[in-house]
Amino acid sequence: EALLGGDFDRFGALLTRTRMLYRLMCEGTTSEFIESLFAAAAPYSSGGKCVGAGGGGFVMIMARSTRDAERVRERLKEYSWRGLGEFYDFAIDTRGLREIL
Repeated sequence: EALLGGDFDRFGALLTRTRMLYRLMCEGTTSEFIESLFAAAAPYSSGGKCVGAGGGGFVMIMARSTRDAERVRERLKEYSWRGLGEFYDFAIDTRGLREIL
């Protein structure tokens, strides 16, 4: 509902809630390092969670704005000193599925 209604702050909060529920069910879904990434991004994001199949490590963070996305990227660059991580921009398409010919 949050995503469909365009309430992206609520959507981000739900991502975080899901992350916290996963952490309660299985501590292995996160680590101190991963949680430090979310903490570093927190001032500029509405939330985030780990996504994927659990083997490669993919973190999705919902920035509050385009400018905040740049700030998150700058903050998290501090964590990539070992060559960890790449940044992928994403956007939410509110038009839904469509055929492109």
